[in-house]
Amino acid sequence: MSSAEPVNMDALRKPMLTFGVELEFIVVWLYEGDKDPDGHLKELAPWGIYDDPSVLEIRSPEDIGGYYTSGVEIRSPVATDDLQAYEVLNYARNLLISNFRTYVNPTCGLHVHVGQGAERFSSDRMRRIGALLFSTEHLLVKLDHPFRFVNYYCRPLWFSRLALLARGVYVAAPPHDEADNDMQCLGYLSADVRHGEEPTSWRIQNTSEDIVEAFQKSRRDGGYEPFQVPDDHLNPSGGSSHNVEEQALNVGDEVGARLTEYLEKERLKGSKETKATELVGPSRDRFIKRIRNSWPTVEKLKEYELRVMRYTTVEADIPEHFGQTPEPGIFDCIRHIFNTTTSCEVAHLLGGEDRKRVNLQAYSCSHFAESNKRYTIEFRGAGGDLSPWVVTWAKICVGLIRFAISAPVENFLDVLISCDRSKEEEGIYDVIDLLDDLGLPAEALIAEQRIERNEHDPDFNIEYFNPESQESLKGEPKA
Repeated sequence: MSSAEPVNMDALRKPMLTFGVELEFIVVWLYEGDKDPDGHLKELAPWGIYDDPSVLEIRSPEDIGGYYTSGVEIRSPVATDDLQAYEVLNYARNLLISNFRTYVNPTCGLHVHVGQGAERFSSDRMRRIGALLFSTEHLLVKLDHPFRFVNYYCRPLWFSRLALLARGVYVAAPPHDEADNDMQCLGYLSADVRHGEEPTSWRIQNTSEDIVEAFQKSRRDGGYEPFQVPDDHLNPSGGSSHNVEEQALNVGDEVGARLTEYLEKERLKGSKETKATELVGPSRDRFIKRIRNSWPTVEKLKEYELRVMRYTTVEADIPEHFGQTPEPGIFDCIRHIFNTTTSCEVAHLLGGEDRKRVNLQAYSCSHFAESNKRYTIEFRGAGGDLSPWVVTWAKICVGLIRFAISAPVENFLDVLISCDRSKEEEGIYDVIDLLDDLGLPAEALIAEQRIERNEHDPDFNIEYFNPESQESLKGEPKA
């Protein structure tokens, strides 16, 4: 008989993910009657424009060709993860740049929200999502301009409570019921969704005392059966409102168990034996050599600080603990994620006093008390952009979440292990390898082209790795 594990049919279904994009940029304008500095250009077509106070240009009109400016944020409607939605996004982007005189500066961002429509990600999915977001950050930042490091509104996750906890710094537990004591965030709303149970959206709509008490009873006394909805809370058809395709896959515990097993093996081995020259090559032929994953130096960040302050009144500064050594390993950090039991704990660990590159505020305890609920994970790390990269970055963000919740445990752990080793040793894994492993080969190719374009810009500090000499290569990108 075959020893293979039974196939999980739920896991084979493609998750129904949704996304939305926020484009931030500067639009120039003139008072009626003013002389047009570029009057030879065609007249501007009408378009809905709304001010965004966080997008700033403090230079005077004399410094920017005689124009006045307004900060703008354009929000896309919620769209499903399909080809047509990305084509619409690209069409809207083209419409903006062809009808308005726009540019971006360091105060502008490109934000992508990823969710499951009106449904929340379950706590086991959030553990996988959180672990992948944290583990891949040091690779993905190579696709952004380094001045995003000093932006107060998109701090790296590497300076979140999770990293502080791994450094031995005391981190208080999340205020589970601070917003509303009756919401029972820890014991009910944010708790795991077991196989066969109603999704979190049902719990949000059913918070009566008897329901909460019955649910919590199912979790006590060693109970492992799914919570059964009382008869008087069934829908009129006699069944529950449960949607199988929205049901959690309940693989978070398995990931945590295998992660513990891997760490124990590594401890017994005493060292990581894999070297850059011993790694199996990527399945897709690369056009550039692997790049180094090093972050900007403190001196370089100080330079970025001064440059960013030319555009905004919001103080830019270097994140606390930046450049301190030794740094904890990735697994030293994400093991705390797999020790959580609720989605709000994951959001708390990956948060901080400032906003992070990836914002999980929609999964915090306080969010349950908000009337305008949007259950999305917000990617804030990308700088302002109105090029076709907008569409590529949206696909990458959605692809990250899709992989986190759908990838088989073995593939998921392989990526985490590769990310961990890439912080230990240069030249064995980079952002291009990551995108290929996430199942995004087209986006990986575009990312290679983006890296090539940025290699001569000293701000990006692109260095290619030579596995034979273990040295950096400048100006020799071809593989």
